Amino acid sequence: MKMIGLLAGIGLAGTGLVFLLVYLLRSKSRSNVVKLSHYKRKSSRVKQKCSFCKTKSDSLTFYSSHEGKVVGVCRKCAVIAKRQDWMPI
Repeated sequence: MKMIGLLAGIGLAGTGLVFLLVYLLRSKSRSNVVKLSHYKRKSSRVKQKCSFCKTKSDSLTFYSSHEGKVVGVCRKCAVIAKRQDWMPI
């Protein structure tokens, strides 16, 4: 009878240890996952500078020059890029 109780105790302790290890591994892998909804809620987008007038703008249109250089242009300076016949990307 004592032997059965001893084996049952060892079995319960082993099962508890397995559950503890599984719990710890699961919580670590879940912490590595980043939810995209968190970043969608953030409205602090970094504003970029226009290549011509150097003012920070919410949205830039990117053009490629004849030399192959990529240039970000605000809406005010887009006329200059179109006048120079640059291709929008």
